[in-house]
Amino acid sequence: MALGSEQIADLVGAKVIGLDGDRIGRVAEIHVNGRTGEPEWAVVSSGRFGQASSLVPLAGADIDGAILGVPYQATTIWDAPRVEWVGGLPAKQERGLLRYYQSAASDRPSSGSHP
Repeated sequence: MALGSEQIADLVGAKVIGLDGDRIGRVAEIHVNGRTGEPEWAVVSSGRFGQASSLVPLAGADIDGAILGVPYQATTIWDAPRVEWVGGLPAKQERGLLRYYQSAASDRPSSGSHP
């Protein structure tokens, strides 16, 4: 199911699965667009004790129960630039992250889909 504002509460704690089927981590936070109220970014905690976190765009993601499927490989998310999110994501950093994920998406084969 595509994501909308009604799924925000259900997303926190959801298991995140990448395009390659690998478990990436769990959703720690959801950030919404201040104008539309729609979910735009997930903070995904990963690592042995959930200490590492990555921002993942929610465009193209699907929720199926307690599983969030994202259209990126696990390594793409783990290698994403790290940003500090204090009171919002600065526009310059957001553009940089979007470019990173768009580049990663254009580099992958088009035949796959996430679980």
